Amino acid sequence: MDAFMNIIPNGDKELLFYYKDIILYYENEVKRNSKGFRSQTKKFVDFLRKENLHFIVQQGTIMSPSSYETCEESFVIFKNANGYSRFASFFYHLRNAFAHGRFLKRTIGTGVYILLEDEVKRGSNKGQLSMIAQIPIKKIGELVAIMKESRKQSTDNQS
Repeated sequence: MDAFMNIIPNGDKELLFYYKDIILYYENEVKRNSKGFRSQTKKFVDFLRKENLHFIVQQGTIMSPSSYETCEESFVIFKNANGYSRFASFFYHLRNAFAHGRFLKRTIGTGVYILLEDEVKRGSNKGQLSMIAQIPIKKIGELVAIMKESRKQSTDNQS
């Protein structure tokens, strides 16, 4: 776990993305109103298929990071948080990973990925993983944009 601490993003543009599009978006938008995300949009499903990204809501214990060290696939495994929907929960965990410095870049074969994790902070499950993700570094911005767009369309349609 210590390997995740104090990893600094490469450049101002990347840092601004993590702060503005993930941390501030969660704090100013999702935390105040977690409703309106649609996780089964065609665009999202097509993205998962095209990128071969496994997006899994886990009910039980999430295995330790060492279990994924040799994994060469893209994945997001997380627990629902605070009664949120799938996307709101993922934004919650994503925000925590970036806000607490629990991310790093890693090269696997010819691909460069961002590895992220979040853990339970209190209670009887303190210290257990609540999210682990390995996403191609060039695709995290697209994934976040698609998730945000699913909410925008959903709330626009309700007006």
